[in-house]
Amino acid sequence: MDDQMLEPTESTEPTTPSDSETKKRDEIKADVVNFSGQVTTINAQVVTIENGGAGAVKGDTVTINVKNGGVGAVMAQKVDVSVQDGGVGAVMAQEVTVKGSRIAVAMAGNISGDAQIMFDMRAGLLAGIAAGLVMVGFKLITGRRR
Repeated sequence: MDDQMLEPTESTEPTTPSDSETKKRDEIKADVVNFSGQVTTINAQVVTIENGGAGAVKGDTVTINVKNGGVGAVMAQKVDVSVQDGGVGAVMAQEVTVKGSRIAVAMAGNISGDAQIMFDMRAGLLAGIAAGLVMVGFKLITGRRR
């Protein structure tokens, strides 16, 4: 595994890893990241991923553009997400703005835009309550006590 890491930059110039760096990386830290390939973690303000994916994207205010790929989790105070032919697993933020994205789980104070979200906080809570009731009902019906 290649342990190289891009150091944080003070400029707003995009950081694009070379061909030898685009296979699988542990972490990228920069203000602006344009990436193709796989990476475990990206710490940045602007992230563009094409034909690849990231396990996690972190930052204070993050703008994410994904084409033909995905992101496992996004953690930030404010997130702008745009996904074309891909998706995002989970978003955790105070404010989320979405453009044409599929998100599996969203935990946010405010979600705006045209998101396709499978579970938000209310749906997750209701699913947990329903699963608990089903388990209690099953235990009562079978009469097994330990």
